[in-house]
Amino acid sequence: MAGTLIVIGAGDVAMKMVQGLLHQERLDRLVLTNIRTDRLRDHADMLASAHGIPIDLIELDGCNHRDVTRVLRDANPDLVLQAASLFGPWAVIGSDHPVIRHLSASGIGIQLPNQLPVLTTVMRAIRDLGLTCPVANISAPDVTHPVLATQDLAPTVGLGNVSMHLLRARAAWRARQEASGDAISDAPLLRLIGHHCHVYGVMQASYPDNPDESTRVFLGENGERDDLLA
Repeated sequence: MAGTLIVIGAGDVAMKMVQGLLHQERLDRLVLTNIRTDRLRDHADMLASAHGIPIDLIELDGCNHRDVTRVLRDANPDLVLQAASLFGPWAVIGSDHPVIRHLSASGIGIQLPNQLPVLTTVMRAIRDLGLTCPVANISAPDVTHPVLATQDLAPTVGLGNVSMHLLRARAAWRARQEASGDAISDAPLLRLIGHHCHVYGVMQASYPDNPDESTRVFLGENGERDDLLA
């Protein structure tokens, strides 16, 4: 069953999720919002042409409660994908600026003022409108959801972190199969337990010195532990 998806913060990660839903023919209307849309225009036009669905592109300040409420009301979505923050966490990866280095070394908690404002605005607007559609959030869900739950504003589900772990584990499994000369087939069932603090190490294929601090990977129906895949 197809429906309307609205994306709050149509950045790189959100657009990858959108492309997956379009490929599966899960959407019959798409609303993309971002604080600036000039760089999205060509991409949106290409997706609309390739998939034959209407795509609305809207400039939106995700911290403006009135504007967010209006856009959500007009869209009347079946699903909300909240992917906006004041700046993207990946934008600072590799920066040699001393302030950025200190912020990165201080952990995720200090980044909450970056992740919470837009998400909080979106969830308040959804509550004010009485919308009942699910909300998928990728703005540091491990920490933002418990905070918002204290105000009865938690999104339906958090995405991103363990999904990235899963992609890495699948790629590592295929590489292992190739290295051993075994036939490559569909990856077996993979179940993972991970946290935001694991993301950077997993994406860099850097296994922690202390195995107890690794992402837990369970392979196959019997759940055999294989943490080295992450």
